[in-house]
Amino acid sequence: MTLATVPAAGEVLLINAFAFKVCMRKQADPWDRFACKWNEVETGIARPLSGRFVYQVRWPDGTVRKGTREIIAGQNGAAASTVTFKKTGS
Repeated sequence: MTLATVPAAGEVLLINAFAFKVCMRKQADPWDRFACKWNEVETGIARPLSGRFVYQVRWPDGTVRKGTREIIAGQNGAAASTVTFKKTGS
């Protein structure tokens, strides 16, 4: 699985959806990347990644997108896929 941002140069932070729910109960601000141990994920690099994640993507101009994404790894030798986070649109 490869992650990408459109436009490029977005900083992708991921946390497992279950860990995010736990953090919501323990922290005043679950979106705080240090309080909830968010993982910064480098774009353009293939890595094993599968599950339900909460994400936040920050671009250099200050734009931030947040949400939840189900990421499913390829099965049975399927070609590697790319998950793209867009600055605008869906």
